[in-house]
Amino acid sequence: MNWTVGCTKNLMLQVGDMLIKIHAHIVKHASFEILLGQPFRRTALCRIEDLPSSEVEVSVCDPTNITRRVYVPTWPHIGHTMAVKMLSIINLASPPLCPEQVLMPHKFPSPPPADPTILILKYKQVDKKVQPVPTTLPKEYQTVCCIPKDPHLSLPPLPTHLPDFTPGEHLSQERLNKLWLNCDNFLWPKELKLVQNVLKVNKRALA
Repeated sequence: MNWTVGCTKNLMLQVGDMLIKIHAHIVKHASFEILLGQPFRRTALCRIEDLPSSEVEVSVCDPTNITRRVYVPTWPHIGHTMAVKMLSIINLASPPLCPEQVLMPHKFPSPPPADPTILILKYKQVDKKVQPVPTTLPKEYQTVCCIPKDPHLSLPPLPTHLPDFTPGEHLSQERLNKLWLNCDNFLWPKELKLVQNVLKVNKRALA
């Protein structure tokens, strides 16, 4: 909704005891401290899983060791908003880590306690999801396709002596004029009457 102030490239973000470089877009007014979108989830191979116990498990992949995943603790948010989880992330206002800490992961400081202003919203809990049930559709809602052997047998017969066009409920004179059926005088007068008659007879097929 607002213009960004700028972009901080290669910002070191700490998740648990792991560091990840991100590009942070800065805005003046936001209802969150940090918003992790699809680029972060693709880079960090972030995984959000709904457990059968209605809990949410959040984990990210270590960029230095793709076989290692760091699990972020989550717990339910007590409030009016349903299915809200808190994510513990290091505060970006803290002093940046020195190069020695970046090169030596075992010296990373422990993450601070969870900030109640940082939230993760999920759509619906597992126990409240609607599971499909195999069944049959009632006959009144079924679409029946009947392909005739000869389509011409079900068509109304064309009159030999065509009357002049009279406006109908669907094909009015105004709508007929907008069709410009014979704008280049290609049709004979009888052919033009035949086209008008076919359109009027098939009024239910006109959009």
